[in-house]
Amino acid sequence: MAPTPRFTQRLALSCVPLLLWGCAARSSSLILDNDQYSNGAGDDRDYTQGVYFEQVLVPDTSGERLAAALLSPFRFLESLAIAPERATSEDLSFRIEQRIYTPADIFSEEPVINQRPYSAQLALFFIRRRLELDADPGRRRDRLSRLALGFGQTGDLAFGEPSQRWVHAILDEDDPVGWGNDLEAEPFVQLEWERRDRWLSGRVAKLQLEALSRAGFELGTVLTRAHAEVELRTGVGLPRGLRPWDLESGGDASGLFAFATFGGRGTLHDHSIEGSLIRDDWPLDAEEWIAAWRLGLVWMRKGFTVSYTFDRQQKEYDTEIGLHDFGRLQLGYAFQF
Repeated sequence: MAPTPRFTQRLALSCVPLLLWGCAARSSSLILDNDQYSNGAGDDRDYTQGVYFEQVLVPDTSGERLAAALLSPFRFLESLAIAPERATSEDLSFRIEQRIYTPADIFSEEPVINQRPYSAQLALFFIRRRLELDADPGRRRDRLSRLALGFGQTGDLAFGEPSQRWVHAILDEDDPVGWGNDLEAEPFVQLEWERRDRWLSGRVAKLQLEALSRAGFELGTVLTRAHAEVELRTGVGLPRGLRPWDLESGGDASGLFAFATFGGRGTLHDHSIEGSLIRDDWPLDAEEWIAAWRLGLVWMRKGFTVSYTFDRQQKEYDTEIGLHDFGRLQLGYAFQF
């Protein structure tokens, strides 16, 4: 049976990241989040679309020096994970990201008060990652620290409406009609910190097994929350290093593995639910504690990575319509533990 036009259009959307990656530099990553990649039903609600592009900065360039200078006041956070003299590898990068949120009722021209408001966030982040490798390669008790500082914009200048219209045009779907009710524009600043530890590494025949943990926080005017989770991995060629393309950490290696992540987070403020900190934008309150879990599959070949992740989480506010899920496609040279 010939594929339907809708199936063909969805397949075309899935190929967009591959085409964009082909234009990217070697040490880069492209991630696309979309609810189409999870349920395929075309239901836009809550966190419905995201794009993330990250590029590792070349050492001793103006961009790398700028990133180092901006992050230097927060270097004390790295001591919570890795002593500066013990880090065996590090890099600096920048990330451009856009996140789009909509209510479930995208055909109302009036504000849908009991649902998430229309909103978009566009930001530029500078990121430092520092890695400490276990001296025992069999034990693999490695540790990674991630520090990020971002500057961004909400509202019209985040270009949420044109981005969503472009995707809907590819999918031949109706456009949301309520973008005139999106949250007002304002600049924002975000600080992120995360620590990752590998606690267990073993092998059953040729199959590798790993257990890892992650904990961190996001602090800023659009999002203030903390998170903790555990991740289980199994497969072959599980990566150790900061970046798969690093020659010293096995850049020529190949791997195929699956993972499952379980965790939760506590939220003090979420701009996409509650609106501005300085204005009474929206009559919703974020849930203080929620659980989230994800399943994924990763394929690596000589530094090139393709991964798919299915994410599901509890309701982030009281009147949200049940559990929320989305899918994530990742292409490039950016998968690290």
